[in-house]
Amino acid sequence: MKTVESRPLVLQGGKVIDGRGSEPQICDIMICGNRIKKIFPGNRSAGIAEDALFLDMSDMTILPGLIDTHTHIAMTKGDTELSGIKESVPFKTLKAFKNAEMTLEAGFTTIRDLGADNLIDLAVRDGINQNIIRGPRVLASGFRILPTGADYPLYPPQVNFSERFTMDSPDEVRKATRSLLAMGVDNSCEGRAGGIRHGNMCHNAVFEKSFLSFKCIVDILVGNDQVRGGEMFFQ
Repeated sequence: MKTVESRPLVLQGGKVIDGRGSEPQICDIMICGNRIKKIFPGNRSAGIAEDALFLDMSDMTILPGLIDTHTHIAMTKGDTELSGIKESVPFKTLKAFKNAEMTLEAGFTTIRDLGADNLIDLAVRDGINQNIIRGPRVLASGFRILPTGADYPLYPPQVNFSERFTMDSPDEVRKATRSLLAMGVDNSCEGRAGGIRHGNMCHNAVFEKSFLSFKCIVDILVGNDQVRGGEMFFQ
């Protein structure tokens, strides 16, 4: 006898938006596990799967899962640099777990996370993949690749933070990129200027370093299957 979890689920009679520009139409959708197996135009699924669970969706609209391509899963509304250093890594991780669940419930089934201290985004991704927590599909980037002066401008130089790194030479950038790949990231985020602004002027030196960093990262990532063929984000 099949368990409830192993039986197909059929969403019946919902108005389906396919995301391709077509007019919404009434369809039945059969789901097996976490995959859509078949879509039946109209109410034509009766008898297709005798052991299926049927859910009446006749008063609802169904659309594909949303995708957010720029998130910071460990942050919540109102967070600041100062509030961030007051929180422990375990507490930030718990917040990230909750954010992942809320993101899924809001209709987002895929996110690309572009930077989290202490590799929290990788922990969230792996926890979801291992069914420890609920959340969307996560493409994680780990820590950001930053030249000196590109971020964290609020503190004097004698203040140091663990798990926050800067890279100022091609070799440092290459080493950081290879380290991230070894940790299992899906993409990479390279910070260009971040918060370093005084009035309306940015430091040209930061931009010059950033473009050099960008080239070094691309040389390593392009063609690497682990990162979706060299996917990265230039911030």
